[in-house]
Amino acid sequence: MKTQCLHEPSTTSPCLDRVSDVAGLPEHVEIACFPFTVGRGDTADLRIESTRVSREHAVFRHADDVICLEDLNSTNGTHVNGRRIQKATLQNGDMIAFADVEMAFRWETSSVSSKNVTQVLRSEETVPEPVVVRPSRNVLQLRRLHELVTQRCVSNLYRPIRNLGTEEYVGCEFEGNSFASADVEELVERSLKMAHSRLLRRVLQLQRMVAAEEFSNVPAKLFAILRLYAAELVDPTFVDDLYALRERLDLRQQLVMELPARVLEAEGEFQSIHARLRDRDVSVAYGGISASFHAWDALEQAAPEYLLLDPAVVQRSDRGSQAQKQFENLVQRGREADCQVIATGVQSAIQADLCQQFDCQLASGEFFSSPVPIRDLASFFPRGRR
Repeated sequence: MKTQCLHEPSTTSPCLDRVSDVAGLPEHVEIACFPFTVGRGDTADLRIESTRVSREHAVFRHADDVICLEDLNSTNGTHVNGRRIQKATLQNGDMIAFADVEMAFRWETSSVSSKNVTQVLRSEETVPEPVVVRPSRNVLQLRRLHELVTQRCVSNLYRPIRNLGTEEYVGCEFEGNSFASADVEELVERSLKMAHSRLLRRVLQLQRMVAAEEFSNVPAKLFAILRLYAAELVDPTFVDDLYALRERLDLRQQLVMELPARVLEAEGEFQSIHARLRDRDVSVAYGGISASFHAWDALEQAAPEYLLLDPAVVQRSDRGSQAQKQFENLVQRGREADCQVIATGVQSAIQADLCQQFDCQLASGEFFSSPVPIRDLASFFPRGRR
């Protein structure tokens, strides 16, 4: 007698699960028809009550057995797994952000059932070839992260920051790991809250530890900006870990931790975080500042050393007077709060000239330099400058 395990095919409709806590937003939304629109307007299939979401923000389309998400030229953008997109093909488990409203995309199509049955086969029947189950993308990514930790195969990249007035490089932004940065960026925010968060916390700790060691070997006075993820801030030990990093740096060098701008909108929370970092001699930057940022009063109560403008602010500035005015206003507000403003994402000479015109003296982006490994970063900071 031969036996065969039968698996009932199962398919579920694509849907969105709420991640952000937004008033009126359902916990579960089925994408029942295509095209499926998302926006603030009354005609949207999924209506989101947020001033940062455009009236016609994005649309889901289905063709050739794949689902795509397309941004409809929204003001604050659509992101998939942390990357701003114009159009992207979605996979089960992708994290989508409409402006700052986050949702998880679910679309499970599987031949594996939770219930197996055994069936008797007649002798003339043959047993079918076993189905090869491919690991999910998340499983593959976690395997790579595990290799990253166990083998310590870290090769960090850094983007130099230029002072446009003195024409010198004065700092750098940590851009991640050339081996697995995509894995970390794609998984970290959602996975830090899940069962495998310990692995990802170890990855971030390892990256930062290596970065601190590399910074200490750069023969110049500079500031180094490392990013903190919002999900990390709930861990009460994270400040002590950062203090340990600070101890690894040369005393001439300034460690700056970048907090996401949305942290400021959690009333009272940012002040506590800001104070704890300052107590450990760690400087603070707020990142992702754009025209939609409205927490200026809160910012002034706990002003950081640096404000990092969202790259879109700079990149739109050469498209018209309105975008330039927004850029200029953000720089002015930052200076009024006694912060050094950094224009990120500069791509052209016109954008660099606008930075200087608006008295934004610190800038980074492809126009100045791509992210580089530490061996190349040292060449941006002459050994004679202290």
